[in-house]
Amino acid sequence: FFDIGKSMSEYEKIDMSLTLKDALSTLSAIEQAVIFLLFQEELSQNEAAQILEIYSKTVSKIKIRAIEKLKKYFKEDL
Repeated sequence: FFDIGKSMSEYEKIDMSLTLKDALSTLSAIEQAVIFLLFQEELSQNEAAQILEIYSKTVSKIKIRAIEKLKKYFKEDL
């Protein structure tokens, strides 16, 4: 999903990937879609809004909510 980097061992990359997958699974479908479009596909908020057929402001709010959930997930995971 994200480029984790070359300095990590394969085991660490797999572990990080599984952890990220678990974290993303805690998000709603629309939150996952927004995160995917903005960070994986590198679309703008306007482009994501057009694809999802919602307002750009709504994409922004969903992104903020999703990032807060992910922060909370990783904070609790540590």
